[in-house]
Amino acid sequence: MRPRVRTSMLTGYVDLATSLGLDPAALMAAVGLHLTDLDPPDRWIPAAPVARLLTLSAQESGCEDFALRLAGLRELGTLGPISVVLRDEPDLRSALELLIRYDHAYDESTHVRLRESGGLATIEVWLEFGEPAPAEQIHDLAMGATLGIVRSLLGASWAPLRS
Repeated sequence: MRPRVRTSMLTGYVDLATSLGLDPAALMAAVGLHLTDLDPPDRWIPAAPVARLLTLSAQESGCEDFALRLAGLRELGTLGPISVVLRDEPDLRSALELLIRYDHAYDESTHVRLRESGGLATIEVWLEFGEPAPAEQIHDLAMGATLGIVRSLLGASWAPLRS
């Protein structure tokens, strides 16, 4: 089975693409998706075309940070019902462990691991599409979204040691 993602992963895509002079409908069609795929936000679509869409959008717009900009438009609620539970976790470690345990509930292609050593925590993210697909933009989206989740739980002033 091809790994899928919830369409909420593309929250803000149409507005961002349009603001950069792109035709979101044409770009989506070019990778086998349709604008109607974005409604409702909890619909599941194959991950590989999403990776292709983000890469094509970055190329066509000349905006290398396209996916990072898209990640900046997301809110914790984009994750769906799990976001409510994350807010109630007693600490960041517990929230991340919950997020990792239920990653399949919102994204089947992105995998996250938390490693701790020497008093530092490292979040590792890797992608599996089940077929060849460009990964740089969607990886940026995953990392940017992860950063947004941590900041929403710890406060906007929190920053990683390395990004």
